[in-house]
Amino acid sequence: MATYEPPEQPQAIEPEFVMFMNDTLRILDDAFNGKGCPVEDKKIGFFLAVFKNSARSRLNYISNVDKFDVAEMLRGILRRLEYRISNEGCRLPDIDTSTNEAAD
Repeated sequence: MATYEPPEQPQAIEPEFVMFMNDTLRILDDAFNGKGCPVEDKKIGFFLAVFKNSARSRLNYISNVDKFDVAEMLRGILRRLEYRISNEGCRLPDIDTSTNEAAD
C-alpha cells in the first residue's frame, strides 16, 4: 500500500526572477483589469510561470488570483495537454519570428 507523502514545501520565487515577475504581473494585471483594481473586482485571472529550459528546473510562478483557482486551472491544462499529446504526439509549433505568431 502506498503511503501519503505531503507535497514539497513551496519556495519563494528564485531571486533572479523576483523583480521581473512582480513587474510583469503588475503590468499585465493593470492591462487586463485596470490600474489598482481590487482583488474582488478582477474579471481576468492569470498566472505567469517562468523556468529555466530544463525538465528538472524549478517552476517559478506568480498570479493575480487565489492559488486554489490557479491549481484548478492547472489541472484542466494538464488534462488537455495529456489528451493532445496522446492523440497528436509531442511537437513544437513552427514560430514565425517576423510576426511573433505560431504558424500551427
